[in-house]
Amino acid sequence: MSRKAKDKRPNLPKVREVSLDDRYLTLRIVCLVLMICVAVTMFAVGISSLLSKEPGWQEISVSSAADAPIASEFSLTYNLGAAGASATAEAKALTSLYTTAMNSAYEIFSTSEEYEDVQNLYYLNSHPGEVITVDAALYAALEAFSGSRLQFYGGVYRLYQNIFLAADDLEASYYDPALDESTAEYLQELVAFASDEEAVSLALLGGNTVCLCVSEEYAAFAAEYGLTNFVDFSYLTNAVIADYVADELIAGGYTLGILSSMDGFHRSLGDSGESYSLSVYALSDSEAYPAATLTYSGAAAVVSLRVFALDDDVQLQHYTYADGTLRHPYFSLETGEQLAALDALTVYSNSLGCTEVALQALAAYIAPELDPLALAGLGYVYCDGSTIHYNDSAVTITDNYEGTSLEKQIVLDD
Repeated sequence: MSRKAKDKRPNLPKVREVSLDDRYLTLRIVCLVLMICVAVTMFAVGISSLLSKEPGWQEISVSSAADAPIASEFSLTYNLGAAGASATAEAKALTSLYTTAMNSAYEIFSTSEEYEDVQNLYYLNSHPGEVITVDAALYAALEAFSGSRLQFYGGVYRLYQNIFLAADDLEASYYDPALDESTAEYLQELVAFASDEEAVSLALLGGNTVCLCVSEEYAAFAAEYGLTNFVDFSYLTNAVIADYVADELIAGGYTLGILSSMDGFHRSLGDSGESYSLSVYALSDSEAYPAATLTYSGAAAVVSLRVFALDDDVQLQHYTYADGTLRHPYFSLETGEQLAALDALTVYSNSLGCTEVALQALAAYIAPELDPLALAGLGYVYCDGSTIHYNDSAVTITDNYEGTSLEKQIVLDD
């Protein structure tokens, strides 16, 4: 067999060199340049249309590049262009400020992470017995809590949070002091420490300096059970964050919007003449429904306390057992046991922030029965059976189910 393979290439015609007319070459280059210019222009127009904002009420989100884990729990709606500025330019500047404020809030009020050059709650809890200087915003929040010992019940709240995050009833019952004897004993120990000023206290020394004092006995107990949050804003953390972010936006000149958290804390930023509407919820056969609408105007802090969740997909502060039994974040500071006077209570103020409003409201809400006198100075709305109570003639309350079996009598309390 021959070792030389037969050439199987087809017989191709010889390549001939052809000269192109320079006139056509120039024309082709011009056409190519024009096509590129058109493509670039269309791309720029497309990007511009994506980034541009129409005037009016628009939702503002944090920058996609931002690391703000708490931002998903909040929404900011703003009336772009209403102050006369370009809606697009205003949205860009507002997004930047909102993103910065959300990031800072997460770092300042975090109980689980340490950040360089940030003396936050985690740092405070990690340095008992030391005089440290904290961020001014954290110091202001600690001052707001100074009239309550709720800030020392972080261990109790985290215990209930295990229930809220449980995958099923069996797991929830393991953490539920009402259903598990050993958990009930653990709760009693937690409450004994949290309620005792000798066990844990916080000295506010002025100039943003503080000192956390923890007894040796409590420190040993905490080490045994892995507790690190001696000071914790627990279920009012988003109230503190709402106040911080809202104040940052107002300081930046943005007062034509409303900031809301999914767990019931709202701040309308200024007195723009706009009216705001908020649903007032109630329970019927274990189902939550918007019984009425509260309409108000001006700058305000609004707080909604409720023992039930509004969104089954977001069980951050509530758990419902298969038999309808509810678990919520409100508990007695004396016993640690679940306690709430009503299914839901909405309170508000035109002069206070969410933190102060919530703390005052809780004094009335965490009780066997609601004491309206404890809400002096606050506006309120709540549903009690077939009656919707409110105490402020400056707002409007509308029954959402007029003419149906869920229709309510609306009463203005003296």
